Amino acid sequence: MAANIEIQINPSFYKKLAHSAVKEAESQVIKDTTLEAESRCKKQSPGPGNQLPNTDYKASGNLRRGHSSEISAEEGLVKNNMNYWVYVVHGTSKMPARNYPQKVANELSSEHYMSNAMKKALKQKGVIE
Repeated sequence: MAANIEIQINPSFYKKLAHSAVKEAESQVIKDTTLEAESRCKKQSPGPGNQLPNTDYKASGNLRRGHSSEISAEEGLVKNNMNYWVYVVHGTSKMPARNYPQKVANELSSEHYMSNAMKKALKQKGVIE
């Protein structure tokens, strides 16, 4: 799914703080944000109760259940193991695009989700008040 959220921390920030505390906070923010994105993707993806209007098919919920996350200390990735996700996200000649991953990324960005999570993580580490 083609939605990216990136966080950059100015290198001078590390000079002012304990490097390990910042790295631990970064890792926690990546984990929290990735899990939140996965949760929102599951809720916003087409499935029972969230089908396209005027369609006859019965959504099985497989697309929702197909979401999973891969998380490391430096990167979080929300994936879907259903091979048809690309058709749902980008659309076809007979079905409009439903780019819910981009919508989720835009929501997280507009809510300043990562910034707020970083502040919270740094407060928990005692780095900021």
